[in-house]
Amino acid sequence: MTDLHNNARIGQQNINSTVYNQYLGREVRRFFNLPPHYPDVFIGREDDLPKIKELLFSDDNILLLVNGEGGIGKTTVAARYFHAYWEDYQHLAWVFVEESIIKALLNLAIALEVKFPQQASLEEQLGLLLTTLAQLDRPCLLVLDNANQRAELESYYPALRRCPNMHLLLTSRIADLPTAHSYSVQPLDETEAQQLFQKHYSLLTAEETQLLPAIFEAVGYNTLVIELMAKNLTNFNNVLEKRYTLHNLLADLREKGILHLSHSRAVLTNYHAGLQMQYAKAEDIIAAMYDLNDLTPTEQQLLTCFALLPAESIPYATLKTLITDIPELDQMLLRLTRSGWLDMDATNKDFKVSPVVQEVTLQKVENATKATEPLIEQLLTLLKYEFGTGHLLNATYEEGRLYARYGANVIDVLEEPSYALSVLTERVARYYNTVGNIALALTYFEAMLRNDQQLLTQAPENPTYKNGLAISYQYLGRTQSALGNLEDALTFYQQFNQLAQELQHDFSDNVEFKNLLAISYQCLGNTKSALGNLEDALTFYQQYNQLEQELHYDFPDHVESKNLLAISYQYLGETQIALGNLEGALAFYQQFNQLVQELHHDFPDRVDFKKCLATSYQYLGNTQSTLGNLEDALAFYQKDAQLSEELHHDFSDNVAFKKCLATSYQHLGRTQIALGNLEDALAFYQQFNQLAQELHHDFPDHVDFKE
Repeated sequence: MTDLHNNARIGQQNINSTVYNQYLGREVRRFFNLPPHYPDVFIGREDDLPKIKELLFSDDNILLLVNGEGGIGKTTVAARYFHAYWEDYQHLAWVFVEESIIKALLNLAIALEVKFPQQASLEEQLGLLLTTLAQLDRPCLLVLDNANQRAELESYYPALRRCPNMHLLLTSRIADLPTAHSYSVQPLDETEAQQLFQKHYSLLTAEETQLLPAIFEAVGYNTLVIELMAKNLTNFNNVLEKRYTLHNLLADLREKGILHLSHSRAVLTNYHAGLQMQYAKAEDIIAAMYDLNDLTPTEQQLLTCFALLPAESIPYATLKTLITDIPELDQMLLRLTRSGWLDMDATNKDFKVSPVVQEVTLQKVENATKATEPLIEQLLTLLKYEFGTGHLLNATYEEGRLYARYGANVIDVLEEPSYALSVLTERVARYYNTVGNIALALTYFEAMLRNDQQLLTQAPENPTYKNGLAISYQYLGRTQSALGNLEDALTFYQQFNQLAQELQHDFSDNVEFKNLLAISYQCLGNTKSALGNLEDALTFYQQYNQLEQELHYDFPDHVESKNLLAISYQYLGETQIALGNLEGALAFYQQFNQLVQELHHDFPDRVDFKKCLATSYQYLGNTQSTLGNLEDALAFYQKDAQLSEELHHDFSDNVAFKKCLATSYQHLGRTQIALGNLEDALAFYQQFNQLAQELHHDFPDHVDFKE
């Protein structure tokens, strides 16, 4: 190796079309290798080039990270910089980092005619190479494209600084590197993204441009993906026929994702293409942008959690609540951020993942469902309801709104059926039902049904899966009933009843399955009653009551059976009221009240028993009022109101309890009117009105509250 130290450059020579800089004693190529491909399309990045030049030529800044997510345009910016300012540099090299940074750098040895001792290690070879580079006249430009190996960069950064004559420009997903400056390539804005899209898809119409913002949002405004989507459309469309429209593309992105388009053909691209453009399918190029093998299993697990959550900013405090099984979560998040897998807003302390990273992660991580089981279990905990109340045990209703949306996203993403996913779907649907969003509740109860059907198909003899399917029919029946679709509700309840009968027949000693069958008769009775078929309703309620009497007799200590027996008397009372048999109704309501008094006495902390007791007093009050016994009715309504006030005081954010308290004030107002106590009536009606206003304000879509 010829020593260039202290050898001044004395001229330049063109030998066989190759430009050499001449030093005393030898010639050194000006371009160590072929320049990068010149990007013909360069939209929205024009201002980046002078800013990068200013950073590189200021002070002693020899290394600059041009960073951003995969496909955002880092390589395009670096290539245009190379071509725009090559005359400002004495020597230039463009190196693509495929496996490791050190191996990529050592490829320059051929152009520099550096020969290494036979037994020299990689580190020793790098030292010799950098010594040679350091002797060249300044400034020189060395671009390392795709330099995503953080550990290598941190390890070799001190060695790279031994070349103060070199400007090192690294395109990388790495967000920061100690002591190195960085320049972040930002996504295109909507106007620029549209210009890029139209550049590659000239058939775009004015009407179709309205769909572009949604398409850009679905792909996270990723520059490369926008280009690939546009080129792919060009493959299928021409001035005569459009076989794959923007409407089709948007539907695919929403329903199938970037990597599973219904129409896909190879497109011409220069993404990591080397000397020649290459043809490849969009999904193959996108999948190749990210290599998860560089991540530890725990990092992959955390990234998979992000892949199941919405592609939006999520505060660190929320992530700590959702992801409880990963030790040192803060350090893990920061590592993924520094490596370019996540974006972090340091001011707000929140994190975001791009839709592209989400899809690539879900495709490459084996068994994403298993990797995110702890996340699903935590969502189940946060959306857990107290039995019989509709009260969230571990979250406020406002928090529940967020967790339900996260849970819904998990359900929408995961395709493999599982029991945990079925339970999560049920809880998400119940939340939407509780807050009055019946349409969304129906959507997720239907998703629960599909999940449970698939599970039972896979294991037809599994009683847990059959029980789950029965419950999904139950919830769908309730939802259709709430929507006023009583015939549809009846169909679902009949399917519920059929499965419950099969379970009770096969497991006759199982108390829960017998209770399930009893509840199915209750649901059938409710629907028949709503349809006006009171005799059929009475028959079903009697079957319900009979089963619960048997259970209570056989298992007197089984609390839930006693509770269901009490409720069966409630429905028998309601049916007798509808049939005009007030005395019969009163007898059933008294049995209902007696049982729930016992339950509340024995289990004073059970909120559902307290609520049930309040309801029994209300029904007794209603019956006595109809019988004309206003003083007795007033006494029962007062007990109802007292219990309802306690429940609302203890659980002020519980919607059902607030509604019950409002109803109790309504009954007290009506009774005081009938008794001629107008001032008292007015006071109760004002309280009723205040609560009704609050309910309507908090849940404007809930029809009952508006009424």
